Amino acid sequence: MPVWAFILILCGGVLGVGVIVDLTAKLRGKKVTIDEDGRQVSESERIYSESFKHQIKQDMGDGPF
Repeated sequence: MPVWAFILILCGGVLGVGVIVDLTAKLRGKKVTIDEDGRQVSESERIYSESFKHQIKQDMGDGPF
């Protein structure tokens, strides 16, 4: 079996499982919510996380040496 056929079957299987899960969730009436990062947090938590991410970004830019 060629490698491209294996990859195609694998991707098709993953998509098929996703479709089946989605359809069963719709039939059962369950709503899947994707919680956006930052929607349910307070302003102080958001500011803290943004400043932490900025500090990490600066530290990564300095280099290891």
